[in-house]
Amino acid sequence: VIQPEQEFTVAFDLWNTGTLTAENVTVDIENAGEFHVLNNITKQYFFELKGLRNIEVTYQLKSKKDMETGTYPITILLSHKEAAAPEKYTMYVYVEGEEEEEEQEEDADIVTENITTPKETVLAGQPFTVSMDVKNTGSTAAENVKISVETDDKILPQSLNVMIINKIEAGESVPVAFSFITAKDSESRSYPIKAVIEYKKGEESVKKEQYMGVLVECTEEKTTLNTIPKIIISEYSTEPGMVNAGENFTLNMKFLNTSKLKSVQNMKITLVVDESSEETGSVFTPVQSSNTFYIDNLEPGESSEKEMIMYTIPDAKAKTYVVKALFEYEYEEQDQIKQFNMQDVFGIPVVQPAKLETTDVIVSEPAFVGEPVYLTAEFYNMGKVTLSNLMIKAEGDFDTKESNYFVGNFEMGRSDYYEAPVTPLMPGELHGVLVFTFEDAAGQSHRIEREFTINAMESMPVMNPDFPGGGMMPGMNGEFPGMDGPQKSGFPVVPVAIGGGVVVLIVVLIIILKKRKKKKEMMFDEDI
Repeated sequence: VIQPEQEFTVAFDLWNTGTLTAENVTVDIENAGEFHVLNNITKQYFFELKGLRNIEVTYQLKSKKDMETGTYPITILLSHKEAAAPEKYTMYVYVEGEEEEEEQEEDADIVTENITTPKETVLAGQPFTVSMDVKNTGSTAAENVKISVETDDKILPQSLNVMIINKIEAGESVPVAFSFITAKDSESRSYPIKAVIEYKKGEESVKKEQYMGVLVECTEEKTTLNTIPKIIISEYSTEPGMVNAGENFTLNMKFLNTSKLKSVQNMKITLVVDESSEETGSVFTPVQSSNTFYIDNLEPGESSEKEMIMYTIPDAKAKTYVVKALFEYEYEEQDQIKQFNMQDVFGIPVVQPAKLETTDVIVSEPAFVGEPVYLTAEFYNMGKVTLSNLMIKAEGDFDTKESNYFVGNFEMGRSDYYEAPVTPLMPGELHGVLVFTFEDAAGQSHRIEREFTINAMESMPVMNPDFPGGGMMPGMNGEFPGMDGPQKSGFPVVPVAIGGGVVVLIVVLIIILKKRKKKKEMMFDEDI
């Protein structure tokens, strides 16, 4: 069952029920309704679909928040080269709304909706326009919103490629559009267009990316019946989907020969990542293999699947890395063997693991029932990403109402000091845990526990000088049990014991005051 603000996959089979091959097949989400389209793809292209064959089409969606229980439609347009007009299909998704919504923290969140790209193939040298709605789905305003577009060198801008919006209120949607023209020497393939959205969320800077695509057709290649076969990456995936820095992952790829006439031979595919680390080199390293695939032969319309295990360097930044696939292969034309080189690109998202280190919990001694005992611990962000919503609190058989410490965002390399009181409710050995909770860069929740023990004693009796006998127990008359009468001289045991207790309390008070002063100085330094 789909819940509000939940990511899910919609998959369906696309069938060619005829006997002839359908060319330039386009599947487009015309209206996602109450859902956001993820993975930056609303339109998918297939160069051909043979008769009586099918292919699986998938979309990654996310339901909007505040959705009520019900069935919601998704409208999909399907077209191909011989179709007079696109055919419209409607799918339905059942969403189960939450009966009781939890109070959510005010937050600005910019998303893109109603992305519009050319529905037909764009010829080389022709202009086109892409547009979208930039919407704030959060509960507070987003300020200084900047939308910029980045394209291939064959896609040339005809309008300004940067737009600035001073403020987008919560729930407000602003339409934006950019104009381009394709270069006359463009190849027949799909060209990516990346929209980068940057804005301010309070004091925090947020950056998001939205990918779009436009299918370009070269008229010169059309007149020669596409004599040069083209290879593309038709599908790819990683396991896990979000790659962790410092760990292995599996890369699965499918290579497709888009030519209708020509086969290719002796194909070498090399994977290249332009970005690297100064300390450890390339971001991705093959495990027990090279970064090259070899395919002996690939017939027209045929595809080949390959798998590679790769390792991500530990100091890789948390972002999506662009990987280039360089193709070198041979094909036959007019009884001659010719060579051809081309490339395709895809992205691999990398996240940094969260690393919060803590010291052991120190318990101030002595501890008495009904009196506060201070817990202290230091903690450090040893990872390479900021930890969000960091909260520290004590749990156990104590009064812990004053033990919570909310840190909030905890930047990498930062350290802090925890000090808070708990009050034992019973004597004896009491066990508890100091709990650290936070979220990593991927939004995953983490919980770290540090155990501690408190040996609580009954509270010391208070001497009342107005009590008969000067505060002594009845029948003692100022004498200790077992002594044979008043002692006129000797060491004053009772005053010294009481004085020793006062000294201990003064020492404990001084230690607590020093720790509080040290913490205030550290907080003052951070404010500076």
